[in-house]
Amino acid sequence: MARDIVLDLAPLHPDPEDLGVQDGARIWRATSIDPAFAATVPTDSGTLEAGWYRASAVLDCRSGDLREPRLYVPDGLGGFTEGSSVPMVRDGAAWRADFFLPRPSALLRFDPSVAPCEFACDALRVASIARPRGVGRSWPGLARLRLRLRGVLDRLRKRTRRKFAAARTAGRRARVLATIDRGGVGLEIGPSHDPLAPKREGFKVEIVDHATREELLVKYAGHPIELERIEDVDYVWKGQSYLELTGKPRHYDWIIASHLIEHTPDLVAFLEDCDAILKDAGVLSLVIPDKRYVFDRFRPITGLARVIDAHAARAKVASPGAVAEYYMNVAGKAHQLGWSAGTPGEYTFIHSAHEATEKAREAGAGAYVDIHNWCFVPHSFRLLLHDLYVLGYTKLREVSFHPTEGCEFYVALGRHGTGPNLSRLEILRAIDAELAATDAE
Repeated sequence: MARDIVLDLAPLHPDPEDLGVQDGARIWRATSIDPAFAATVPTDSGTLEAGWYRASAVLDCRSGDLREPRLYVPDGLGGFTEGSSVPMVRDGAAWRADFFLPRPSALLRFDPSVAPCEFACDALRVASIARPRGVGRSWPGLARLRLRLRGVLDRLRKRTRRKFAAARTAGRRARVLATIDRGGVGLEIGPSHDPLAPKREGFKVEIVDHATREELLVKYAGHPIELERIEDVDYVWKGQSYLELTGKPRHYDWIIASHLIEHTPDLVAFLEDCDAILKDAGVLSLVIPDKRYVFDRFRPITGLARVIDAHAARAKVASPGAVAEYYMNVAGKAHQLGWSAGTPGEYTFIHSAHEATEKAREAGAGAYVDIHNWCFVPHSFRLLLHDLYVLGYTKLREVSFHPTEGCEFYVALGRHGTGPNLSRLEILRAIDAELAATDAE
């Protein structure tokens, strides 16, 4: 094949998003910390033979923070691991990387950035090169061995991470399920690909989600998740109340909603909707992100006024102000969107002012923009629910509370809950302590 070839770029999953051609350049939007391209040799050019190559790509950052592009070479099993990756370095307007391909391949992986951004890029160019100076003739054999060893280490690390992740999952499930009647009838809202009370384990549960199972399978195809965990969806929610959706007043013994309440445009209406379909002794079990350890880190905690005002306005979408605040302030830490207390690393803002302007304009026109509309630390949520109950906005009170583990905390609510068992002053002081602990990091 030719010594110089242009590889075609196609997203490996929905990130990066193709924004089309602008002023003659192909524009992409990376929205996570792991956007990835498949870089493929055109079908009429055969494959890349084993040998040394130089890869280069012109990346023109339009907004955000384009950082640390990386090239991945297939390992011995044809996969792409950190052990078989090569960092790219800036070379004028382009980024380049020299690499050794131990066996023929028609596919490379190209990760353009570890931070969200918008950028122009048309292709990845690869040219065969002579063995770099200082690299002995035995290097290709050593390279194969190192790649294999790195691949083994990478698989061991992944296996260890999976074990820890399984332990964390088991722990969070236990905390949620401890508050519900396992023999009762339940509803899980928005479990997506990670149900906490799955049907296959014998739970008598119905599922509410924004799409059918078939649509969710398409949405998550290519993502590193277990697709078989996606539940059959009983009710596809289109904005109506849960009573209208299910037609089952006072029917459920329990409701589970993980990482949902912070998205609601009208938090009080959400509580009313759940109350309307719960039995008198029913429990609403919530898993809630702690804003200190997720991308809401620099956003203010939600106060009572905005929650009540949103309910008085019967809000169906987040306000332009809330959307602008979200897009201007959300940030990752150490290339993560959620982390634990004490996690080291730098913060990186995720969105540009341009995105904030456009999204706020969409919200102002009445469009639904999916954001974390509300931000909590554990005791600010406990105080909010206490005050809403005292003021007559909800009949639900705190049944149980579990403090933050990882990046989330747990609260169960019910009509017969006794509340937080703390005075308002004690809760306010606890909020101060939680916020001070964050500032001390």
